[in-house]
Amino acid sequence: MLGDADLLRKPLALRFWANQAQEAEMFDEEIKKPKAHEVGMPIDTMSVEELTERIGLLDAEIVRLKAAIEARGATRKAAESAFKF
Repeated sequence: MLGDADLLRKPLALRFWANQAQEAEMFDEEIKKPKAHEVGMPIDTMSVEELTERIGLLDAEIVRLKAAIEARGATRKAAESAFKF
């Protein structure tokens, strides 16, 4: 990417095209970044690779949620045993 000082040294036409290239690059980066998966979101335009990536994200989230459930269960058991007489 060109810095502001570089753009000032270029003729107007070159600055215009350099700016256009920067904007196109930023636009491409926005498109390529995977968004968080939402339940029920449309998937008909996703590639097999994107779908596989989403499955990986969801599998990791399931593991994280199960760990949270186990941690809460352990906390609850500890609290129940502390208050038993």
